[in-house]
Amino acid sequence: MKLKISKNDFVVCIFFFLISLCKGIGLGNSSSIYFIIYLMGILVASIKLFKVGFNKKELINIAIIIILGILDYIFGNESTILFTAISILFLKNIECDKIIKALFLGRLFGFVFMIILPCLGLMDMNTISFYRASAGGSIIRYAFGYSHPNYAHSSLNLIIIMYIYLYFERLNVKKIVFLELVNYIFYNYTYSRTGFLILTLFLLLSLFTKYSSKVKNSMPKILNFTFIFSILISFLMGLLYGKVEILNKINEILTGRLSYMNIVLKGYMPQLIKTHQFINVLFDNGYFDLLYNGGILASIWFVVMQIKTNLYIKENKMYREALLTNIFFIYCITESYYVSSVMNISLLFFAMCIFKRKSLLNNK
Repeated sequence: MKLKISKNDFVVCIFFFLISLCKGIGLGNSSSIYFIIYLMGILVASIKLFKVGFNKKELINIAIIIILGILDYIFGNESTILFTAISILFLKNIECDKIIKALFLGRLFGFVFMIILPCLGLMDMNTISFYRASAGGSIIRYAFGYSHPNYAHSSLNLIIIMYIYLYFERLNVKKIVFLELVNYIFYNYTYSRTGFLILTLFLLLSLFTKYSSKVKNSMPKILNFTFIFSILISFLMGLLYGKVEILNKINEILTGRLSYMNIVLKGYMPQLIKTHQFINVLFDNGYFDLLYNGGILASIWFVVMQIKTNLYIKENKMYREALLTNIFFIYCITESYYVSSVMNISLLFFAMCIFKRKSLLNNK
């Protein structure tokens, strides 16, 4: 895929590449190296902002989430929403495909680095012993250079998801089978069930979308249904845990996520903005994380903007964007990725709605 990048776009692409590379080598928001690179990237990428204009509606829309992100950072030490808001701001007058290409390359380079070095004995393999009843006892899980096996597998997932999005027209059955084989081989090291199943589902959806016009045309139409359903099922499972028998089995598969969500839902009320109440708590559900770690006000903004973006994708028949967005809706039922634009890259499509820009590639 060939994308022409202007000088103004180049600095923004470098910013996203470096951020993705940092994430690809396991650096988090608490890393000073990541923070310095992010801050320097913002300063350089800001050059572009002085050369583009914003109308009143655009400024109000993006200012709301930036202010909420700042408040979350000040009162709750949570920077993800602020970083995502800044990411969307930089997408004024730049095609999403260019940014996703930069994110893809950064994540790919980081992933190769984190896999090869432990295999060469130059980095700790980070193995953990994990009890799994279905396996009849303890299993050894490999995280390679990452902090956790789930994070290692999610990195692979993100790379393959972006690859299929960028090169969808080149997709064929052989490539799908090969990617699923890679998924299965990697699973035998990470034993990340959610990561493995989500990628398998995405590959199947990609195959059907590629070869079935009916599925292809349906992808943009079901976005809001998938979104609302994913939110409802997340909170209903948490509320009904302990009352519905099948949820006990699902809770076991999800390694205790539902029982923890049930405790929080019964004992705590979400706040208007992020507080220190759940600082450094990982909920393993993107919608739950948005409400409790982002706050009610940020949740309203994200839900409204997501619905508007879904409608925009539907109206413009953007099946690649719809395919990618649908899988992240489902993925966020099991992982806390929803508000992170570096992980949940479908959030970048908010810019198409806010700034009314379509994807560069032909979706027909």
